[in-house]
Amino acid sequence: MSGGVSIEESERDPDAVALLREQDDTRAVPRSRRDAAGIAWVVVAGIAALVPALARGVYLGPYDYLSRYGLTARPGVVPHNPGTSDQITQLIPWNGLAWSQVHAGHLPLWNG
Repeated sequence: MSGGVSIEESERDPDAVALLREQDDTRAVPRSRRDAAGIAWVVVAGIAALVPALARGVYLGPYDYLSRYGLTARPGVVPHNPGTSDQITQLIPWNGLAWSQVHAGHLPLWNG
C-alpha cells in the first residue's frame, strides 16, 4: 500500500487506516470529474467529426435519394452522387424488414 503501510498493519493500527484514507482521498480524482471528462471527450469527438460537413456544406447522407424514392418522390430529381445510395435503397428497407420480423416473434438470422 502507499506510505509503506501494509493491509495487515492497517488492520491493527487505527491511525494507519486514517492515514491511508487521507492519502487515497487527496490523490484520487473524483469520479464525477472523470465522468465529466469522458462525456466531454465524446462530445468533442462528435463535433470534430461533424465540423467538415457543417463548415463546407458537404452532405451528411444521401438525402437527395429520398426525393427520388418513397413518399417524398418528385419527378426529375437527379442524385448528386449515385454511389452513396445504399443507405436509402438497401439499409432502410432491410431495417424495416428486421423490425417487422422481430415484432412478429421471429429472430432474423439471415447470415447465420
